[in-house]
Amino acid sequence: GWVSTIAPISGPTDGTDASGCSIQREKDKISKITANHPYNVLWAQLGDLYGAVGHPVKLSKTIICGSPQMSNTIEKILNVLSYFIRCSEIKRTVHVEAF
Repeated sequence: GWVSTIAPISGPTDGTDASGCSIQREKDKISKITANHPYNVLWAQLGDLYGAVGHPVKLSKTIICGSPQMSNTIEKILNVLSYFIRCSEIKRTVHVEAF
């Protein structure tokens, strides 16, 4: 099925998607589910964006450290993590310690 919190159901003009399923049938399924389980997709999207899922709201910070030579690898790790973790800010700090 389609996750309607990501995007509205739409498809080709003939009423079928790439797998041949009827889009109208998918819309009907979602309508039946929402009739029994009230669900506001806008509030769900907003909650997902702000990470406010659950009670109490949880906050976490992720710190990624590495040498300047690994800056490309660190950048790739940040890109992957930002896909899975909803983040409001990515702060880059260069900190050099002399040993």
